[in-house]
Amino acid sequence: TASKMNAIDILSLRLNIPTSKVIAFGDGFNDIEMIHGVGLGIAMENAVEALKEVADFVTKPNDASGIKYAVTTLNLLGKGCESHDKTTPTL
Repeated sequence: TASKMNAIDILSLRLNIPTSKVIAFGDGFNDIEMIHGVGLGIAMENAVEALKEVADFVTKPNDASGIKYAVTTLNLLGKGCESHDKTTPTL
């Protein structure tokens, strides 16, 4: 079946990047498999509760530069997600 995680799996294989090094952002029920399946799953603050429960980090909402906030807060520029400490608290 088609899913966001399936697409990430295919792209990861083609680019020779393990899914454990992939970072994904999401906000809906259709993102749960993806957020759970990547190395660093980030939910937007406005995400459904079920997604926030499986996310490694919850960032600001999408209308408050949530992706920029997560990238800056988690120091993701120039680093792989293996440098992320999964014990980082949510907002």
